[in-house]
Amino acid sequence: MTAKSEDFLLQAWKEQIDLGLRLVETIIDGAISLQSDWTRANAERCAAYWRALYEAEGHAGTELAQRPAKPKPRPSRRPRARAAK
Repeated sequence: MTAKSEDFLLQAWKEQIDLGLRLVETIIDGAISLQSDWTRANAERCAAYWRALYEAEGHAGTELAQRPAKPKPRPSRRPRARAAK
């Protein structure tokens, strides 16, 4: 082989390695971006869930506190059935 053909092959090999490394870098960047987006969206949904739960609890507690207390139920005046002996 001549020096020029070896240089050409070496250059082609370097370009293939560079292309492969850039492809891996792009895939990793995309995966990190997706993970970041998913994490952010999940945190927002989680915060919204807990906020809604807290607000519902506060609303229910206020509503219960505003209701008047129920009087104790009076015992029934109907006679009880006696057990057979």
